[in-house]
Amino acid sequence: MQRDREYWMVAGGYALIFGAMALVEPYLVPHLLGLGLSGTEIGNLMAVVNLIGLLFIPLASSAADRSGRHRRITVWSTLLQAVAALAMGLLTVPLLVGAAVIPYRYFAGLGMTTRNRLALAWLQTRNSRDYGSLRLWGSLGFAGCVVVGGVVAQRAGVPLLFVVSAAVALASLTLLRPFAAQLPTQEQRKREGRPSPVLVLLLLVIILMSLSRAAYNGWAQDFIQTGLGGGQSAVGLYMALVALIEVPVMAYEHHLVQRWGSGTTWALGLILVAGAFWLFSLVQTVPQALLLAVPMGVSQGFTIVAPVVLIGQVSRPHNTTLNLALAGVLGNLGTLIGSPIAGRLFDAYGVRTLLQVGALGMFLTLIVLVGGLRLAGLGALRPEGAGR
Repeated sequence: MQRDREYWMVAGGYALIFGAMALVEPYLVPHLLGLGLSGTEIGNLMAVVNLIGLLFIPLASSAADRSGRHRRITVWSTLLQAVAALAMGLLTVPLLVGAAVIPYRYFAGLGMTTRNRLALAWLQTRNSRDYGSLRLWGSLGFAGCVVVGGVVAQRAGVPLLFVVSAAVALASLTLLRPFAAQLPTQEQRKREGRPSPVLVLLLLVIILMSLSRAAYNGWAQDFIQTGLGGGQSAVGLYMALVALIEVPVMAYEHHLVQRWGSGTTWALGLILVAGAFWLFSLVQTVPQALLLAVPMGVSQGFTIVAPVVLIGQVSRPHNTTLNLALAGVLGNLGTLIGSPIAGRLFDAYGVRTLLQVGALGMFLTLIVLVGGLRLAGLGALRPEGAGR
């Protein structure tokens, strides 16, 4: 794909919006704990946040598809995300800071969904599906801001990070110009057929993937820090390695999608993550764990980009945003269901068994994806014509 001025504007927008999130997400829970909220209160807050997302992000995304005004919704969502981040940085009353988290998470999720829809539409105007070449800049922006954010937080405190996050999010709005002001609306919907049944399969795979990943999120990092004695520095190094390894994978993934199809690249990602989870359960030293950043980074590159591309392929213009929102919401639902199950497995059997259960879950997810696409008659997992 041509790297012209429009490309760099879109890529820069991804770097900035993910950078803005990197200045909040790693520090949010510790900041709330520092303000005096209990773990139970924070857990209840996050449950409310996810419930609101489950209920209202699909509704807002459907409204975006009906109106076609995805760019306007992205602008307002990002603006309100920035306002909420600013409030989180300036307020000192714990309950008010917690309350500001709700609109922050909601508008960040909605804005990312509509931005992805705009990016897919922009790529179509260039006869390209190389979403990975854009999304990799999000990973770079996130990685860079995490490093800078850690230094700033240590010297000036976390509230300043939230204020800077608001400024960075607002800066991303200056780079939306390449996106179309109006996308296909409800009128096109009346002239098109029924939605592709393959979408149901893909959403099921996303739920299963999130359920299985709950066995890894947080638990593997704690295993490195306490179980292997690596401390926080080893955890930070591991997460930085994973993020950096994602970047070249996303840059090259378009070529794999062209050759094999996005279904195959997603399946490859599931194979790698299942193997990494199982190997993680067997490691005895921190260096061994750090080596697993390679398959984890590669697998995340595949499992982040391929689902977005594949959902874009099986969706129609009038419902792409809604389908992307459903994918995000159902992923969160899988995490919500899987997290308490993972906690009970951890308490009963330990982290090694937990990771092995996660590996088996990823393998089951792989079977559902491959088998479902085969049964749908999509050949070598190349659903270019599905849903059209």
